[in-house]
Amino acid sequence: MSELLHLIDRFTIHFFASMSLLMLAFFAFRTAARKSKSAWLPKEWRQHLLFAAIAVFAVSTLREAWDVGHGQTIVKAFADYFSWLAGCGVSAWGLYRFKVSD
Repeated sequence: MSELLHLIDRFTIHFFASMSLLMLAFFAFRTAARKSKSAWLPKEWRQHLLFAAIAVFAVSTLREAWDVGHGQTIVKAFADYFSWLAGCGVSAWGLYRFKVSD
């Protein structure tokens, strides 16, 4: 029961933390794209949002792999992967819908 409560606690933390990290990455990527005027950086905000969501999820998976290497259970790692994926997906969808509704 204690392990299940820990998984639920970590799921909640990761799910909601992904929103703040996604927004931070989104604005950082947008600023970099606007300041650099490079041809290889996307111009649309939707592409910035997608790239930010993928980047946040990719970095979070690296951390979970490190935790498994240092003794974390595989079940908790998969639950953490799912929480980051769900958080990034729901956050990106919510930000997309928020912008579209303007």
